[in-house]
Amino acid sequence: MQVPSVVSKVQGVGSMFSTKWRFLMTWFFKVIITISLLVAAPTLTFAGNWNQPKKESSNKQKGDNYGDLSAYSKPMTCEESSKLQRSDQCRKAREYKAKYTGKIFDSHSHPRPKGNPRQHVGELEENGVTKLYMQDTPNTYKDKKNKEWRVRTKIANHYDGGNLCGGKITGFLSHGKKDQAKKNLSEIKELISSGECIGIGEIGVRHYDKGCNAGASQPESVLKNLNDPILRELMAVANENAMPVFFHYEPSKCNKQHDQTTVIKFYEKVCKDFPKAKILASHTGMLQPSELEQVLKSCDNIYSDIKPIMKPLGWRGLEPANNVEMRLFEDFAQLIEKYPDRFLIGSDWKDGHPYYADRPFSDHFNSIREMIGSLEPGVQEAVAYKNCERIMKR
Repeated sequence: MQVPSVVSKVQGVGSMFSTKWRFLMTWFFKVIITISLLVAAPTLTFAGNWNQPKKESSNKQKGDNYGDLSAYSKPMTCEESSKLQRSDQCRKAREYKAKYTGKIFDSHSHPRPKGNPRQHVGELEENGVTKLYMQDTPNTYKDKKNKEWRVRTKIANHYDGGNLCGGKITGFLSHGKKDQAKKNLSEIKELISSGECIGIGEIGVRHYDKGCNAGASQPESVLKNLNDPILRELMAVANENAMPVFFHYEPSKCNKQHDQTTVIKFYEKVCKDFPKAKILASHTGMLQPSELEQVLKSCDNIYSDIKPIMKPLGWRGLEPANNVEMRLFEDFAQLIEKYPDRFLIGSDWKDGHPYYADRPFSDHFNSIREMIGSLEPGVQEAVAYKNCERIMKR
């Protein structure tokens, strides 16, 4: 009669032991998992950022001195656009017979931290942009945590092309931050040596104040005479390595007219001072065709990228190469055909910026393909990718 009692006690002890064992094992695995998560946190954060859904941007947000962005999205006639520029925006434009369908290398792009790198790579693939070259912006010097560089590095790790650097220096110099400019110059040299940086750009101070507020910084303060020793050392590095250098030198502020000869003289000086560097006048130099031709004639090492201007109100006084219907002006088309080895595509697309919230990436590149398609057939591939391939060397 005692057997059942003994068996019952044995079973009770076993059950109690089993419960404690399960508790200990559960606690042990929780500790291991917690430690693993802490160790892997940076990697998981990277993966999370890579896959995060793109944040919706409102056109009423403010960014980069644009003010209320909703105003820029309103349709504009060529007569209205003409009031914003020095040239007639209703002049003859080039029609295209067939849209260019080949590959495109984009020499000039600015992915932003609020964008979605993975989605952007998908957009590039879908639109036949087979190489992407990413640059600093005139305001990148404010990015103390290097968020933009990290986003661009993520894309560079997953897509063909590369990163340019050096855009922070003029921002530091224009605000009297010499020590930070020197430190940044040392960082740039290391990035070039490691192959992480394949060119310099975009060099500028910042965009002119598109809201017409007083006190806007202007490129003239740093770039006009190109005599700052830190900036000249940066250019010397680019010259030694025969690297591309993209300049954003704006010739006017708001709707006020400036002397365009200042811009022309700048390019004539920089191309002669640094003859091995490949000097690029960004956004067709923000000059009229005759002025840009004067720049191209000054040196063989000067080039220019072509940016489609979709919102004339955001490009006041900067002479777009296309009209309000996104067609190349005839005089710009003829200039490109006259110098077919000097022009390349530079979309200036800023993934994640509210200014672009109402325009799909595919629309932007559809306009680019139509512009390329309006050029003579023998020029199209040179502008679309061959010139960029030669200048970037990768």
